[in-house]
Amino acid sequence: MLLCGCLSAQWLETTIALPDTSMPGAMLCNPAAGKLYVANTTSAHGTVDVVDAAANVFVKAIPCGVNPASLCFNSANNKLYAAAAYGTAVTIIDADADTVIKHLAIGTWPGPLVYHAPSNRIYCGSGGDRTIAVIDGAGDSVIHRIAVAHMPDYVCLNPGMNKLYVSIHSQSRVEVIDCAADTICARLTVGETPGMMCYNPMQNRVYVALDVGNDVAVIDCSADTVMRPIPVGVWPTYVCYSPGVNKVFAATTGNNNVGIIDCQTDSVRSYVTIPGTPGAIDVDTIHNRVYCTDRDGGKVVVIDGASDSAIATVTVGAKPDHLYWSAQRQRMYVANSWDQTISVLRDSAAAVAEQRSTPDASRITPGASIVRGVLYLLPSPFPLPLGEGQEVREWNLLDISGRSVMPLESGANDVSRLAPGLYFARLAVGTRRSTTTKVVVTR
Repeated sequence: MLLCGCLSAQWLETTIALPDTSMPGAMLCNPAAGKLYVANTTSAHGTVDVVDAAANVFVKAIPCGVNPASLCFNSANNKLYAAAAYGTAVTIIDADADTVIKHLAIGTWPGPLVYHAPSNRIYCGSGGDRTIAVIDGAGDSVIHRIAVAHMPDYVCLNPGMNKLYVSIHSQSRVEVIDCAADTICARLTVGETPGMMCYNPMQNRVYVALDVGNDVAVIDCSADTVMRPIPVGVWPTYVCYSPGVNKVFAATTGNNNVGIIDCQTDSVRSYVTIPGTPGAIDVDTIHNRVYCTDRDGGKVVVIDGASDSAIATVTVGAKPDHLYWSAQRQRMYVANSWDQTISVLRDSAAAVAEQRSTPDASRITPGASIVRGVLYLLPSPFPLPLGEGQEVREWNLLDISGRSVMPLESGANDVSRLAPGLYFARLAVGTRRSTTTKVVVTR
């Protein structure tokens, strides 16, 4: 712990002050414009606060609905969507001018949002009418409503198989949506009180926190079957996947730990103790660090994903409830909900990396292809034995959330516009087999 205290100043780069009326929550970046958007979750002053991410200063507040609890970004049309959790609409914002385009009626208690890039659609949970609303990203209208069993709590996209997984907390199930037809294709009983989920593109699995139990449920996405649960500790509330080390990190609020799951064996490798109540958890995909907030103590614990050990404890602000990792800026943003601030954390290794003309080989995951600017795809760059009659489907490049960022073709593929970090080149074979290879994009 003495080492962690000494490192605190090295990790905290700056603190961004927001208006006194703000209670910062969910965050996301517009990487092209260098802006950070922050949901102000106060019921009386529902706004999306805009921050200049280069200067680390507040710019303006955009009015939206009551208690905006979820955000997503439409990269095709450069628009931001904010769901008003205690209202009835999703506010759609022009991310060039940072002005409101419209308030789109969804239904009571709009909830989780996710952007589906292949179809340019946004999926939004509506708790009041127990549906998933499908929004056309070009026309900003609701084109479908998909009925689910009860109030949708979290959503998780599997872009490789074009499916959306929806956790239904009150029904002990996860429902699977076929995004091509926008219909339910599977209903899975996973265990009591399923909540937050994360997707592992390496094994093509979804990990589900059973947040009033002791387990993380595992879904095999190829067959949409539930595998054996993984005991991780009391009340696993938050989960995230770290692609660089192929592990899932589960924050357990009942016994103040982070359980670390090896995704090769789906077993717990070790635990890291959080000083107080663990809250939000997120991963730095470049340096293989995992950040977990201590909500009661106003701190963030930094875990080294390779060694499964805490390497720093950083003092931030009051009630750090949300985290957001920006690979473009190589910063972790911490929303301190009780003191109207955003803490900006930076791995000390990032400063060293910026001074190098070549990647730091000690931080590159073994077996990954390292590219700068152009990714060359040869006819068989990643060997895969094919059976007779198997259909080879196109290669895609996925980000760490499993979202397709671009199709890949034979020859040179320009990846210079992508944020530095870890990606996955994935090839599907037939309907149920696939291979995935790590690709590190550097500057």
